Amino acid sequence: MRTALFLPLLLSCGLLAACNTADTPAADATPNAAPKAAAKENARALSSACQIFSNDDIRAHFGIDAATELKVDEGGGAFPSCSYEWGTDLVVRTIRAGGQEIQVRDPAKLMLVVVRGVGPEAFEASTSVYKDAQDIPGIGEQARWGTAMSQLTFLSGSNLVHINVKADSDPETNRQKAIELAQGALRKL
Repeated sequence: MRTALFLPLLLSCGLLAACNTADTPAADATPNAAPKAAAKENARALSSACQIFSNDDIRAHFGIDAATELKVDEGGGAFPSCSYEWGTDLVVRTIRAGGQEIQVRDPAKLMLVVVRGVGPEAFEASTSVYKDAQDIPGIGEQARWGTAMSQLTFLSGSNLVHINVKADSDPETNRQKAIELAQGALRKL
């Protein structure tokens, strides 16, 4: 029985090793082979969106002081995700209920989601829900911001990244923060 399980396991490991070496470009293939190989290895090694930015990176980017608790939740499942939450009553939004406008105060939030192995079709499908879409040039191959969703989505190689920022009551501030985060994320994908 053990031999029957061991043989398929050994064969699977051999096939995985062969696949990994087949994907690795030759060091002298092009002048940029080493940086491209390193970027590909970083993307392959990414098992969590929380690996893109450290807690200190997030604190510095949003000006979160050391005394403020930063809650971090690493999402599993099909797509690596990471959410951050801090403060209370930092983001004010208006909702309509019972014919009245009510102001709701929320903590600041950031969520990163990384989808690997996709192309432009996935970008178009995932941003088709942005009713107020704005294309953002200079970020990956394609980038689009949706104000109502407070989310920036960009495609870099075969990585689709969603950056949802609700850290300020001002939508333009959230947009700028998302663009800055996307530029930082590009260096790590």
